[in-house]
Amino acid sequence: MTLTGRQVAKALDLPYHRLNMVFEAIDGITVFEFIRQERMTRAAGMLKQTSLSVAEIALAFGYPTSSSFSTEFKKYWKKPPLQYRIASQRGDAL
Repeated sequence: MTLTGRQVAKALDLPYHRLNMVFEAIDGITVFEFIRQERMTRAAGMLKQTSLSVAEIALAFGYPTSSSFSTEFKKYWKKPPLQYRIASQRGDAL
């Protein structure tokens, strides 16, 4: 299961909009964007450091399909997951 902003707000006993206001005041981004950045950074790390398939990594980060994960990954890193993995293995700039 993937952590959501609403779950964080509930755990902190804060309204979701209040949590978003705090995040934006401190980091300049919403809770959603923070969680997205964390997911993409950790997924990229798994692509670099493991031999797990893209489908396995997608499932590990709560994506229903490898296609939806690949689309989101490419939006964030400007490369599809497999290209990212190959570039990181070669030591190319990411």
